[in-house]
Amino acid sequence: MKGEDRIIELLTEQLGRQDTLIEEVRELKIQQQQTNQRLDRLEQQQAQTNLAIGELRLSVMRLAEAVERLNGLEHRVDAIEQQLRRAS
Repeated sequence: MKGEDRIIELLTEQLGRQDTLIEEVRELKIQQQQTNQRLDRLEQQQAQTNLAIGELRLSVMRLAEAVERLNGLEHRVDAIEQQLRRAS
């Protein structure tokens, strides 16, 4: 009887541990789902950020072209002014 009681006691403890492990696994699954949702949001934000960076890059390139054109015009105006000064 004592042996059987001990076996029952050990089995009861083991079942309690298994219940605890099952609960921990459930909590981990919930945490994993939450992490996956956050990761999905981050991926969407990253895609939007990448698009915005692309647009900014294009804007900077256009601005650089405009600055180059203005710089060219400034040189042309300087040359014309120098010619006018020489002519006068």
